[in-house]
Amino acid sequence: MGDQLKSDGVSWGDYVRAERFLPWNAARLAFELDVEPHWIGGGDRFWYRAERIDGVWFFVVDTASGHTEPAFDHVRLAAILSRTTGTPFDAAKLPLEAIEIGDDGSLTFEIEGASWRYDPASDALTSNTADEAAPNDVVRSPDGAWDAFVRGHDLWIRKVESGEERQLTNDGEEHYAYGAGLVSPLTTAGIAEADLPSVVWSPDSSRLLTVRIDARNALYLHLVQSVPKDGSIRPRLHSYAYPLPGDETTPLAELWAFDAAAGGGVKVDREPIQLLYYGSPLHKDHVWWSADGRRFHHLTRDRGYL
Repeated sequence: MGDQLKSDGVSWGDYVRAERFLPWNAARLAFELDVEPHWIGGGDRFWYRAERIDGVWFFVVDTASGHTEPAFDHVRLAAILSRTTGTPFDAAKLPLEAIEIGDDGSLTFEIEGASWRYDPASDALTSNTADEAAPNDVVRSPDGAWDAFVRGHDLWIRKVESGEERQLTNDGEEHYAYGAGLVSPLTTAGIAEADLPSVVWSPDSSRLLTVRIDARNALYLHLVQSVPKDGSIRPRLHSYAYPLPGDETTPLAELWAFDAAAGGGVKVDREPIQLLYYGSPLHKDHVWWSADGRRFHHLTRDRGYL
């Protein structure tokens, strides 16, 4: 129809030009507008992922000096991965996930579910896939010795090697439970996977941070799933805690810290965190531990931060 005018005086060409500014189209033209820092150990350095017109690259920033450099030799790693796996990898499009960078520059990552460790100093790439994978309902400690999980409404840990279990809390109850965020309707509807326990381990695996969410006075929103995922005919109702403007009560999250070896725990001395959305306020990328696991910093963000 070309640029034929529609009844509102706007041509199809106008719509085509406007479409270029939709977020998913504009993203192809604008690069490095956002930096998401991932702090390395307890120091002053962080790494981030940069999407540029020439590919995807990873950098390390030293905040003390302001110096920025590649997190690793992308061309070298792509060559080693290609030779080791028999699958060609492009240095500008390395599909790395679950990335961890150590103080020594070592790199652990996943590609299509396979876990790897790369040591730039020795130029050695080793597979971690042979190690026993953590179950999908636990959070494993960095040293691989402990699994943290939720049973009932309480938080537990288990020694990976022996299977010995330890109950860290014993007063959890429905709507006032440890280790789990507010459930999303996408999870109960079978559209999204269940969240992992809301636990963040210290780098030395000596302590763990978790939440206890008080949803006893929460107000609920309700959605009807007209076409259930299991193929059943009858629609299903999904109710979930979801504050709305004007609500006088909201779910509240307390932070708790536990010692893995001793089992003792303390409630963090801070005001409870208002939860204005489902999920948990505790995320791995929002917690920074000191190297000795004795202190941490926690970042909270409001619902409207975007």
